[in-house]
Amino acid sequence: MPVADVIAAYTLDVSPRFTEKPKQMRDFTKRMGALLDFWGDKVVSDINKKSCGTFAERHAASTARRYLEDLRAAVELAIADEAMEDTRINFKLPPAPLARYRFYTRGQVAKLVWESFRKKGSYSFTGKRAKAEKRGATKATAARPTRHIARFLLAAVYTGTRTERIEQASYIKEEGRPWIDLENGIFYRSWDGERVPDNKRADPIRIPLRLLAHMRRWHKNGARYLIEWNGKPVGTSSAFFRLLKRVIPNDAERAGLNKHSCKHTCATWAMQAGVKNYSTIAGYLSIDEKTLKKHYGHHHPDFQGEIDDAFTSGSAGRIRSRRDKDKAAAGAADNALTAERRRALVDVIDATNGPLELVPIIEKTPGTDLSMLRERILRAARSGDWSGLVPDLVAAE
Repeated sequence: MPVADVIAAYTLDVSPRFTEKPKQMRDFTKRMGALLDFWGDKVVSDINKKSCGTFAERHAASTARRYLEDLRAAVELAIADEAMEDTRINFKLPPAPLARYRFYTRGQVAKLVWESFRKKGSYSFTGKRAKAEKRGATKATAARPTRHIARFLLAAVYTGTRTERIEQASYIKEEGRPWIDLENGIFYRSWDGERVPDNKRADPIRIPLRLLAHMRRWHKNGARYLIEWNGKPVGTSSAFFRLLKRVIPNDAERAGLNKHSCKHTCATWAMQAGVKNYSTIAGYLSIDEKTLKKHYGHHHPDFQGEIDDAFTSGSAGRIRSRRDKDKAAAGAADNALTAERRRALVDVIDATNGPLELVPIIEKTPGTDLSMLRERILRAARSGDWSGLVPDLVAAE
């Protein structure tokens, strides 16, 4: 089967999900064009280790891997649709890049937000109409050109939402945009009817109260979109990276930090806070629990806590037999039964208006002697005569 036909069928099947996402449609079209440039005059049986290697030499490793993943998906779709026989094909993909999970510290986020919020605009007298004495001078203006970056940072770190959804989000419900329900405090990160890939889920989440207060104030002051400039939604890439380089000038400290690091920051901070239910964090970030534990689990305060306890308590290095384990379990059961018996005796005293002086005695009596004490208390409770019991117990104490 011609590879061109396989790619055409794949394009017809996948492209509808990008109809309202121009940037993603542009990227998808670019990838299909790159595949056709190389594979367009070949058939599926020409796909092998050697041809994949030749294709990969023309692109960066990560780019070639992404293109070949699309090609593999197209072939698998053709097989699933029975447009061709199920033939084993050796897709030789470049190795996946090492995952980077850098996150921002609270101090770094605070500096970035503060710098982007307070930065003033400037005007330079460089035009022909500028007076000679002012030409070349620069003065600050009342404009705040990077405040939309501060809003992006707060939304990204607090919600862990992907960049494109934050940049598209609207306070007014409209078709083709994520919606922020300010009344109920819910961020609908995908719109009704949107086809969302399984690996890029965008489930609704509850907006933290601190962020919700900011959002309500921004909307009250006239904002229609979460990230906007002059009343229109706007991207943040170039302004964000200029800000990042200015606030964190050290290349080593800044390495690996980008806009997507805000999602890692949200996940890391939630784990560091000690949220007990891992599934709650995973649902908030729209990822599965296994991924959360794999990449962020070591940040949780309870991470490998039993190992820590074993070495801290000194039990590590001492062989613990099954008999010791059974004894420990039996001891725990006996302690629970003894505590229950003590509570029952206190209830008897309370129900019969017995002397309260007996309560501390009950608490101090060994578990083996509680049965005898119980009989004496029950006899005194039936007769109502505590005169013989109380002096004996006080003397015994």
